[in-house]
Amino acid sequence: MKIAGISVIAMILLSGFAQSQNLVRNPGFEALTRWDSLWILSFADPSSSGAVAVEHTRDVHEGSSSVELSNNKFNRWTYFYTDSLNAPLSFSANKSYVVSGWIKPLEQGKGASFTIFWNGSQDEKVIYAGNPDPITSPDWFMVRDTITPVADFDDGYLSLGMRAGKDGNAATGKILFDDLSVVMIPDNTEAEILGFSIPGQTRPAVINDSTHIITVEVPEGTDVTALAPDRIALSRGATVTPDTGAVMDFTSPVTYTVTAEDGITIQKWTVTVVFPPGSEADILAFSFPEQTGPAVIDTVSHEVHIEVKYGTSPKGLIPDIRVSEGAVVEPSGGVGLDFTSSVVYTVTAEDGANTQDWTVFVTVAAPGTETGITAFSFAGKDGTATIDKDSHKVFFTVPYGTPLDALMPVIEVSPGASIDPASGVKVDFSDPVVYTVTAEDGTTVQEWTVHVVVLPNTETDILSFSLNGQTGPATIDHERHTIAVEVARETDLTALVPALELSPGATVDPPDGVAVDFSNDVVYTVTAEDGITTQDWTVSVTVDPAVSVPASHSAPVFNVYPNPAHDLLIVNASVSGNIIIMDMLGRTVVSVYHATGKTKIPLNGFSQGTYFVTMAHPGSALISKVIIR
Repeated sequence: MKIAGISVIAMILLSGFAQSQNLVRNPGFEALTRWDSLWILSFADPSSSGAVAVEHTRDVHEGSSSVELSNNKFNRWTYFYTDSLNAPLSFSANKSYVVSGWIKPLEQGKGASFTIFWNGSQDEKVIYAGNPDPITSPDWFMVRDTITPVADFDDGYLSLGMRAGKDGNAATGKILFDDLSVVMIPDNTEAEILGFSIPGQTRPAVINDSTHIITVEVPEGTDVTALAPDRIALSRGATVTPDTGAVMDFTSPVTYTVTAEDGITIQKWTVTVVFPPGSEADILAFSFPEQTGPAVIDTVSHEVHIEVKYGTSPKGLIPDIRVSEGAVVEPSGGVGLDFTSSVVYTVTAEDGANTQDWTVFVTVAAPGTETGITAFSFAGKDGTATIDKDSHKVFFTVPYGTPLDALMPVIEVSPGASIDPASGVKVDFSDPVVYTVTAEDGTTVQEWTVHVVVLPNTETDILSFSLNGQTGPATIDHERHTIAVEVARETDLTALVPALELSPGATVDPPDGVAVDFSNDVVYTVTAEDGITTQDWTVSVTVDPAVSVPASHSAPVFNVYPNPAHDLLIVNASVSGNIIIMDMLGRTVVSVYHATGKTKIPLNGFSQGTYFVTMAHPGSALISKVIIR
């Protein structure tokens, strides 16, 4: 049975290599010429002229041919080689190759051999050496062995040999070879960790081949930050990173990467180092969402005392329980129970042996009498609240420009208390607002007065600037803080009285309405409403150069009326062009085309104020200032 089993295993192994390439060319000697260029009959001693290698077609292992070796010289050899020049066998370093062939003796000789050579014939492996007898071994039989070259070689070759024996006075010996094979053993694709150990571990590692998780238990107190495995057993030919002996921190699971012999297949393994199961059976934390403060845990009497808010029913309370690491508690946390009377919980330690009963007492707190406002803010508004607990007043400042008529406060009060008006209700804070806080007991009340103060404006802008006789809107540069104004040619610059519009609450020096000499640039200083923030503005006034009219033409007609206007503005011009109406900030309000004669412009939607009506025509521009009421 053992022999049969070995034969079956050998056949299975050979079938596994069937898909690999046979390095021997024409291994079955099919269609040999004399002689096939891939094979060479020995040309040196100890062969003799009687050494013969011929194609044999009458008796083959597979295919249509085999090779027959014979010699008619006693004790002489016939050698037959693969050609190491034209048909060399190439080997890769550290790869294993199965070398096999089939032999059948025809006449009793003195010996036979099957050998493979490489490395300039310095390395060899005898696959078969014997004296096969056609009487005792009349059938084909296979010979087989393996080689593992230590470097790359491309000069390998096979040698077939037959040595003649003697039967009476005549030399004898004939032998057949067929189906020779040199096949590389496929690399192993397994990337398994077969064994893992750490010095001092308390029991063998548990290796889960499905999840690729390895668990190693070490004694309590072991420093797991610097452990070095002393053994990592792997699949044949596989490698692992980190390797055996590498010091690793096992505070958290460590990943080991195994690369199979094929260099391609990779498997990651997670190694977890654990301590022996604990024997502690403690309740470490016990809480309810309704509790008024942390639970008191007595580790001597194994009791838990906890208070819940006024009005809470002790029936159906759901606790959150934290116990010793690895331990379990019964009843489990998250299950609602009736705590009208004490409840007993049993904690079982991680080791499954040690248990401890804990008694939990729940009391309901008395109603609160506090009537405080603890926090005050407005949704979406920046600001800071000052809460005066003695005067029961709240002061809140909001940025300038915040409308006070519909603010929505977010208010927090003492636990269990209520407030009227309620938090989240819009209230007009133009004047102080009184809020009433009622304590949890429903009896104690306190009034709080909330004052909302708007911060003063910090803007220092000149929004508009106008002078009598100006020819168009002032150009106000809010980045450079400059103002440029052009006035008619006949204007006296030494005593002009400007009209200014400022940011709300701001003041200016020189004051608005005071005559100023604009022969040179004048600096106006604007002080914001907060009385602190200031900005200098430089005003430049220029005179409009005279408009020349061609001698062949009289001055064009350009009348704008009525002035002041209310519902309708009429432009009468003797030239055609675009009529543009701009406000004091230089913004275009209306642009229409005028042919000749009169153009009527409705004033629907115009705000009251001063406007400039301009019409360009060849060589000049016609400008008129109007007031709309």
